[in-house]
Amino acid sequence: FAQIANPHSGGINASSSVGEFSHDGGGGYIGIESAGMFTNFDFSATPYFRIKVWVDEPVEIIFKLQNNPSWGDNSELKYAVSQDETSQWIELAFNFGAITATNYNRVVLYFDGGNSIPSGAGHKYYFDDISKSNTPPPASMTYAPADGDTDVQVFSTMDVTSNFAMRLINDS
Repeated sequence: FAQIANPHSGGINASSSVGEFSHDGGGGYIGIESAGMFTNFDFSATPYFRIKVWVDEPVEIIFKLQNNPSWGDNSELKYAVSQDETSQWIELAFNFGAITATNYNRVVLYFDGGNSIPSGAGHKYYFDDISKSNTPPPASMTYAPADGDTDVQVFSTMDVTSNFAMRLINDS
């Protein structure tokens, strides 16, 4: 990990400096963790964590919160960056509102934690602006068939995806 001049300034991130993670190409989960400890996170007050990332290939990003020094006490959320989201700054939001732990005080970040990318040692990923808040990100929805489509076949399957978990009317 290194702090460097932003090599991809623009879009949603015009910061002069960003974090650069160089993948070691080895097996297992290799990541970045915050040094020392933060004050314990209060998920009832600030359940949302955000981070800006720039990657040049689809990759799974793991955002983990844990206890220091008891690192086995943790919760993590994952996001799979799609091909359409590569080669640009994107902001990811993670909702830890369901977490009841009161002793998490460290942030850990993994790029390609499962080492599924064949690019190997030296591959670089960029991140910036890790923050927590009580404001959820704006909801985004996609529909298939597209919202407002006409002449849709009666037997078409409707798919609804969202950037947050949904609760069905039967409470599932």
